[in-house]
Amino acid sequence: MVSMTTPSSYAPFSTVFNTSRPNSSSTFLVPSFKFSTGISNFANLSNGFSLKSPINPGFLFKSRPFTVQARAAAEKTVHDFTVKDIDGKDVALNKFKGKVMLIVNVASRCGLTSSNYSELSHLYEKYKSQGFEILAFPCNQFGFQEPGSNSEIKQFACTRFKAEFPIFDKV
Repeated sequence: MVSMTTPSSYAPFSTVFNTSRPNSSSTFLVPSFKFSTGISNFANLSNGFSLKSPINPGFLFKSRPFTVQARAAAEKTVHDFTVKDIDGKDVALNKFKGKVMLIVNVASRCGLTSSNYSELSHLYEKYKSQGFEILAFPCNQFGFQEPGSNSEIKQFACTRFKAEFPIFDKV
């Protein structure tokens, strides 16, 4: 069971999360939590936890059962993924390791399409020699502003806006 102390009771960030911030003059204060899981290994909370509200003592927050894995998902980076380019070929994103990447969704029927593609093309032309990459992902999820097929999207971006940056499969 997890319970929270009164709202006026705060503990330093390093105390709550058992970390230290060497050479730091500022201290972050967060509400102090008391954890009681009924098990000695905090890494496995398969039964979930509960959190009592300090403001409304009759209210109880309950989590769903879960397990905290020893290996966090945060260990993966964008470079660990492979995506499809606009022609359907696999592209391992590790080929962009060591470069500055701007990952952006694009659409051909958005009110900002003309200015966005023009500015993206200008940025790419200006900074590509310094290790800058733009990874454009066409997206139809926002107002259905990218209804075209991959070949139509490629034709539009590369012909009308002379886009030289990589364009990927529609998401």
